[in-house]
Amino acid sequence: MTEVLLEKLALIILLGTLAQWAAWKLRLPSILLLLLTGIVAGPVMGVIRPERILGNLLLPFVSSAVAIVLFEGGLSLKYDEVRQHGWVVASLVSVGVLTSWLLGVWGAHYLAGMGWPIAVLTGAILVVTGPTVIGPLLQLLRPKGPVGAILKWESIIIDPIGAALALLAFEVVFGVDIHRPELFVLKSTLITIFYGGCIGIGAALLLVVALQRYWIPDQLQSPFTLALVLTINALAEHLQPESGLLAVVILGIALANQQAVNVEHIVEFKETLRTLLLGMLFIVLAARLRPGEMFSHFAQDMLYTLFVLFVIRPIVVLLCTFRSPLRWAERLFLMWTAPRGIVAASVSSVFALKLASVGHFEAERLVPTVFWVILCSVALAGFTSRPVAIRLGIAQKEAQGILFLGAGLAVREMAKALKAEGLPLLLVDTNPANVLSARMEDLPALRANVLSGMVRETLELDGIGRLLACTPNHEVNTLAVLRFRGIFGRAEVYLLPPEGLTKVGHEEGGVHPYGRYLFRAELTSAQLEELFMRGATIKRTTFTAQFTYSDYLQHYGENAIPLFLIGDNRRVLISAENPLPPPKEGNVLISLIRPEADGVQAHQEATAASHRAV
Repeated sequence: MTEVLLEKLALIILLGTLAQWAAWKLRLPSILLLLLTGIVAGPVMGVIRPERILGNLLLPFVSSAVAIVLFEGGLSLKYDEVRQHGWVVASLVSVGVLTSWLLGVWGAHYLAGMGWPIAVLTGAILVVTGPTVIGPLLQLLRPKGPVGAILKWESIIIDPIGAALALLAFEVVFGVDIHRPELFVLKSTLITIFYGGCIGIGAALLLVVALQRYWIPDQLQSPFTLALVLTINALAEHLQPESGLLAVVILGIALANQQAVNVEHIVEFKETLRTLLLGMLFIVLAARLRPGEMFSHFAQDMLYTLFVLFVIRPIVVLLCTFRSPLRWAERLFLMWTAPRGIVAASVSSVFALKLASVGHFEAERLVPTVFWVILCSVALAGFTSRPVAIRLGIAQKEAQGILFLGAGLAVREMAKALKAEGLPLLLVDTNPANVLSARMEDLPALRANVLSGMVRETLELDGIGRLLACTPNHEVNTLAVLRFRGIFGRAEVYLLPPEGLTKVGHEEGGVHPYGRYLFRAELTSAQLEELFMRGATIKRTTFTAQFTYSDYLQHYGENAIPLFLIGDNRRVLISAENPLPPPKEGNVLISLIRPEADGVQAHQEATAASHRAV
């Protein structure tokens, strides 16, 4: 029996990981594939039955996992992101919640055909949005303006509010001996805010002091933080149900915005843990669904889902952004993007069990309706948010631009060639002379330290999709790719090789643990600067039917080092671990021409031109 349970747990983790990998490969919302995988593995094939695998630990596991996910979300919330639009977020999580709830209750009763008690509970659960969907979506889109920060803040803060609202709705509608429901709601709300706020802030102060005074060794800081999150979640839940999520979100926000200690290593650990837990959570919750219940009221559930997505959300956004400085394109994107996520799924599952335990005749209606809203909202956001954002002008079609760390002579020459191809660029350097030279050459340059968290969060990265760390300091380059891989992904962060590296690539260990080495092993920062000081040049070559890649090789031979290839659909390929593919007609190759080749180059180009003229 123990061996069978171990196999089932391993299968849940494996399926969750594979589903997220497939979603990344197919550029689809991971939650969509996770839910579909859970449905296939659970009700369809009967391979995973969460109640049998986890037993009485099912609900505590879900509660603890959701707390960790929301804590990690809180760690990503910085006040500076919404300093000018904080009142919009405040409106969305207050007036917006109330409006969404009232309209949701009306729709659940009159459109989905639910009784008033279940309608009240369903409306409360669906006021939330989904940070587990919003986060990856924003990372992919990187929209211009404040909409990204507003969506992120709303999705994380609204989750504990929605969970607490659902509990209050359940207690008022299904509880007993509540003679003054309005006083009960007010009292419960104040107690939830008090316990959640006090415990969250207290835990943040405790952790900051412990880190400041080196009470916790480095190797135990992440495990200690995890234990603290689980402890305050359990403590707050014991004192006041549904205040645990508020406590962990406040803990995350407090840690993210304090300046006393660096918590980025804790953030990295929590991101990895969140990925694992999200896979398990959605597989487990989706595996509990039953096909008969999912399709028993399909038409009514679809009508209600459309009402939630295309009536309630636009009304809420219009109401909460009234007289705000947001452009209409930004408001429309806020209206369009409101996917539900893990909190809606977990809370609905918990209350469905409670309703079933008291024998309520509509207990089976809650979970299918909520999951249809989750599935449809996630599919809508995943498949349409990108084209909608591009159409509205708040995101670019594909982020092919480059962020250069460093603005030395070699970087400026490469940047000028890339700029001539119309690519978005930004050069960041701490050296004022390099920044001044870049600006005099009409290159966008910023004097700043990208290792600073505040700088990274305020950089305008519209259209920029990769980092090239090209400073003379290999340690700075390494730290930069480590910090930016969470923004661009490991495949799109590059750095110059250090001195002594024999080969860039897998054959001789020339692989960086956090990013990818640029160009060739001999092209270190010092070597590049030396080559340009001696007269090396950057050459842009457009290939035609008359001048092919074979002609290019014949003319330049070993004196040319390919750096960038502007390929089909203007997609930029960078020379790194693997060589660039042979250019085709219409492609543009940007190469470094060694200074020794200058005389030969001029002669060969003149000869080639005369041949073409003939």
